[in-house]
Amino acid sequence: MLRREPGLAGERAWAVGNGQFPFLMKLLAAARPLSLQVHPTREQAAAGHAREDAHGLSVADPTRSYKDVNHKPEIIVAITPFRALCGFRAPARSAEELRALLGSDADAEAARRLLTALDRADEGAALEEALVAILSPDTGMERVAETVVAAARHGDAPAGSSAETVRLVADAYGADPGVLVALLLNRVDLLPGEALFLDAGHVHAYLSGLGLEAMATSDNVLRGGLTSKHVDVPGLVEIVSFAPAVPHRITPVVSRADGVTVTSYAAPVPDFSVHVIDGEGGARTLEALTGPSVLVVTAGALTFGVGEEELVLPRGAAAFQAVGDPLRVLAGRGRAYLTTLGSA
Repeated sequence: MLRREPGLAGERAWAVGNGQFPFLMKLLAAARPLSLQVHPTREQAAAGHAREDAHGLSVADPTRSYKDVNHKPEIIVAITPFRALCGFRAPARSAEELRALLGSDADAEAARRLLTALDRADEGAALEEALVAILSPDTGMERVAETVVAAARHGDAPAGSSAETVRLVADAYGADPGVLVALLLNRVDLLPGEALFLDAGHVHAYLSGLGLEAMATSDNVLRGGLTSKHVDVPGLVEIVSFAPAVPHRITPVVSRADGVTVTSYAAPVPDFSVHVIDGEGGARTLEALTGPSVLVVTAGALTFGVGEEELVLPRGAAAFQAVGDPLRVLAGRGRAYLTTLGSA
C-alpha cells in the first residue's frame, strides 16, 4: 500500500526511515526466553552491510548479520508481567554471584579464567574478556554452565534472583554457555504498563511475558547465545557497549479527558513512540496523533474517526492511520495500542 501511495505516510516518515517506513509494531509473546541479541547503530549497520556485500554474502545467507543499513532501537511496553535481560551490570556483582553458584568448582580452570576476567579493574575490559571467553568455542565454558545450572536448580531461587534467571534460561536451553552471558546482564521485571527502551549496543533478551514492541524498521541482529543461529563473536564484540548500564525505563505521560485516557511512551529516537488509548465510553479528539500510525485493539471495542471516516475496531483488529487529520475516539470501551513517529 505504502509503496503505491507513499504520500499516506508523509515526507517526515520517509526522511526519518532513511527511505523506508520508519517503524514496526508487534505483539510479542515470549513463552520461553528468546535469544541474546544486540543491534548496531546506523553507522555500524552501514559499514557492516557494505562489508558483507563486499564479501559476496547473500541477504539470505544464514551467516549474514547486516540485512540492511538501518539501526534497530526498540521499546517494549508490558501488557502482562514481563521479564527481560538488558545491558551489563557491574562485573564484580556478576563475579560474586558466579562464585556463589560455582562453590568449590570455582577453582576449575575454565571457571577460574572467567572469574579472573571479571575481576579486572577495568570494567569494560573485564566484560569484553568474559563475553569472548564464554562465546568462543573450546574454552570449557559448557562445563562451567553445567555446574551453574545444577547449583541454580538445587533449592529455592527467589524471584528476580540470578539463580531464578539461570533456571528460566536453562529450562529452555539446558547448559548452553549463554546461561553465563545471562549472569552478566541486568534483570528487569516489568509490571503491566511499564516500559523498557533498548538502544544500540546493549545485549538483551526477553525472558517471558506479553508486550507491545515497537522498533525501527531493520533486520539487523547480532546474536550472543541461546540460539541455533549464527553467532559472530568478533562482529558482536565490534558493536557491543562494554560498560555497566542502568536499564532505560520509559516513564509514560498520562492524559485524561472526556472519558478517554492516553498513556504516551516517548522513546529518545524519532523513529517511533507508543500510545495506549483507553476508551471509557467517552469521545475525544487526539490532536497530537496525526499519523502515520498503526494501532491494534487488545480489549473491548472502540470506534475511531479520521476526517470523515469512521471505523469500529473490536478486540484483535488493527488499522493504519495515514498522515493528516488527528485521530478521534468516537465511542466504545476498550484499549488500543498505537505506534507513530517519535518527537525526538
